[in-house]
Amino acid sequence: SGILKVGDVLKMLPEGREVTVNSMTAGGEDLNQAFPGESLRLSISGHDLPQFKQGSILTSIESNLTAVVKLEATLMVMNAKHIITPGYSAVMHIHAAEVPCTIYKLTAELNRKSGEVVRRHPHFAKTGSRVNVKILLDFPTVAKPYKQISKLGRFMLRADGKTVAVGTVLRTAKMTES
Repeated sequence: SGILKVGDVLKMLPEGREVTVNSMTAGGEDLNQAFPGESLRLSISGHDLPQFKQGSILTSIESNLTAVVKLEATLMVMNAKHIITPGYSAVMHIHAAEVPCTIYKLTAELNRKSGEVVRRHPHFAKTGSRVNVKILLDFPTVAKPYKQISKLGRFMLRADGKTVAVGTVLRTAKMTES
């Protein structure tokens, strides 16, 4: 949301560095400002190219977006080769980021249709299960609860080249929280 203008100072996440928009183009045409939903090419300063990686997000300095390493989520297990237990590792695909992760706790098994809790702290989940889990990300990534920002709150878990589960973020923990 909002308007982006040449000269704006933005925050690059998850790195947290400030960058300045030097120029922007769309369809080969130079622009002085851009609006939500436009596909742009930006020239920015204040960063080293190696630090700007897939999954990085540019946001306003005032934004409350933060990088997280832990989150709670609801998963719909679609195609698990093995049962999912604490310690299960996969790659999370969330917005443009690909982040190795580990499910470290299953907190509830849910009814597939109603979403009501069927069992607390199940020992495993299998194909067809709907569960609430706690996930540890291997490195900081921008995520928000799905109800706050849907595009930053939905993800896929992939393993062995297949989509194992789809999920939505319920809660996040900042990098410094345990």
